[in-house]
Amino acid sequence: YFLLDFQNLMVIGVFLMKESSFYTKLYQNDEDKKLVQCNLCGKQCKIAEDDLGFCNTQKNIDGKLFSINYQRIASSHTDPIEKKPLYHFLPGSSTYSIGGFGCNFSCLNCQNYMLSMNSYDEYNSTKILPETIVKNAINDNCLSISWTYNEPTLYFDFARETSLISHRENLKNAYVSNGYMSEESLDETLMFIDAFNIDLKFFDDTLYR
Repeated sequence: YFLLDFQNLMVIGVFLMKESSFYTKLYQNDEDKKLVQCNLCGKQCKIAEDDLGFCNTQKNIDGKLFSINYQRIASSHTDPIEKKPLYHFLPGSSTYSIGGFGCNFSCLNCQNYMLSMNSYDEYNSTKILPETIVKNAINDNCLSISWTYNEPTLYFDFARETSLISHRENLKNAYVSNGYMSEESLDETLMFIDAFNIDLKFFDDTLYR
């Protein structure tokens, strides 16, 4: 797969980054300074060259948008599926939970703020292949893989690759998400994620906004 898709990969330092599936080039000439718009979530960040989007996972490199969290996680753990919490989805089973840094929200009541409000560097995250995630889940007798701890929307390309491999091993895939995806990325995500928990962050709509 990597050989077939190698033109969309880039290595910067210790990071292997993948060109994002959802962005628009906003520049027509040199004066536009290679500005791009990320279309992964509802924020639709406009990102200048060498800058990161609000979530700290999408970076504009020479006018192309790359996911710097590709094949990198900050945390993994085997949990009961009810901890997601999902009640009618594989009840009584274990799920392999993984997550990293960054979020497209900035909630003051975030319990995982040390992950969601942080950003990647060469010391604070672990490189891991999709095949390794699937193998770890099977070895821990899990029936599913859960993308959690930080906002999984930001992991789109990595999550899709992992989910397609895990489906071949009869593992399901779940998102624990704030639900703030773009319609474009949601349509694609529905093709490989089997269950969603959309967290209610606030009761007050003004706090969401």
